[in-house]
Amino acid sequence: MVFLAVEGDAESALLQLAEVKALVGRGTPVLCLASRDQVPVLSDSHWNAANDVIVRPTSFVEFCCVARMFMRRFGVHVHESDPTWDCYRFSLMSDAVEVSGERVHLRATEVDVAFELFSHAGQTLTREWLYSTVWDKYEDTQSRTLDVCISRLRRVLDLRANGWDLRAVHGMGYRLDGPAGESRGIASREAEGGLAKDASIAPTPPGPRTFFTVANK
Repeated sequence: MVFLAVEGDAESALLQLAEVKALVGRGTPVLCLASRDQVPVLSDSHWNAANDVIVRPTSFVEFCCVARMFMRRFGVHVHESDPTWDCYRFSLMSDAVEVSGERVHLRATEVDVAFELFSHAGQTLTREWLYSTVWDKYEDTQSRTLDVCISRLRRVLDLRANGWDLRAVHGMGYRLDGPAGESRGIASREAEGGLAKDASIAPTPPGPRTFFTVANK
């Protein structure tokens, strides 16, 4: 099973989809995440009982909801527990974060930024990577949008009081470090695939993006 976000115009998206199908086999279910302009063309050529095409979700939380429904459709087991780091619990199905059992108010993009920071705790996330991942665009790195979001996360999540340090890395981006032994949550160990602790994470080149593969079923 593959979750694929295609880039470019409809013609380019068709080529990307064909390449992925050739790689994984025609029988492997593929959920294609596309722009509104791409959906009509891709639906005509790709949609069938084993595949689906949807408008690209606007947030990671929305993507999780769509992905779980697609997985259940094909009988793939869905892990129901919420990612947790120390006293921070992320409820991906309700776009919410709890701190020591108390729900805090965050905007959808703030939840996404926080999740990326905790998922990659101990690593530097570049400004470009965060903009392209959370806002789905390569925004001017001089924009203050990310900085305002970071400032609010520090305050609302009460990071320093709970032993977490969210700091700017000059000329690069931001890095979140936690208490000894708590920097790495279960979700991050599964998602990072062995990245070095001091690595920085930057945008990937344009092209088809496979979010993750869960099963050849």
